[in-house]
Amino acid sequence: MHIISSFMDRLLAGRSDGCSTIAGGGNITESGKFFLCPRGDIRASLTVAENVDCDIVILHIGGNANAVQLNFQLLSRSRLKCLFLSENCENLKISVTLSLSGENSRAHIGNFFCGQGSNGHSISVSQVHSAADGKSSLLSKVILDGSATSEFHGRIDIAPNAARSDASQRNDNILLSDGARAISCPQLNIANNDVKCSHGAATGTIDEAAIFYAMSRGIDTATCKRLMAEGMVAALIGWQL
Repeated sequence: MHIISSFMDRLLAGRSDGCSTIAGGGNITESGKFFLCPRGDIRASLTVAENVDCDIVILHIGGNANAVQLNFQLLSRSRLKCLFLSENCENLKISVTLSLSGENSRAHIGNFFCGQGSNGHSISVSQVHSAADGKSSLLSKVILDGSATSEFHGRIDIAPNAARSDASQRNDNILLSDGARAISCPQLNIANNDVKCSHGAATGTIDEAAIFYAMSRGIDTATCKRLMAEGMVAALIGWQL
């Protein structure tokens, strides 16, 4: 399936190439919207300055995508949105650390992966709250066919002084074949009682009733699967952007 290309115009509108800003690491001192289409590994540590809004879309389409390792530090009143969209990648490993070290900072991570054949994907996200009134969230949606695999590892850490923090993680997987496999491992480590934290994961097969309904109206199975995947991307884009 080729899903992401249907959303390219919307995803890239108003964005600049973020290779030098994001992949180079360092400080993000001005608000902006960026996109990356990396061809190799990315490893960077970035600090989002006070009162700065940073919005990033990272695309992986086909090939051996290797590794993405991003460490973000958010200072007071900073905002970060980072959306990963990937499909048909042989070996994609995403690792993200969000360190909310400033009060009233906000960080939101979205992830979509569509895999088939022998495609592989893993994402590890750590949300670390070390200051009061921070908010972070992760929403990951995965759809797998053939013998494709996906792993999700999530962790939320709330420090004793991070009162009124709000952190959440959600991972949803749909398996389109018997050979597809998804693993979800969320964790919470909370050292303050005045917080709101949640995590959840769900893995299931395609809704046979939905397939039957679609076929009764002349829509074949392959098209139904594609529409379902497009719906997952549209939901993420609406939530994230």
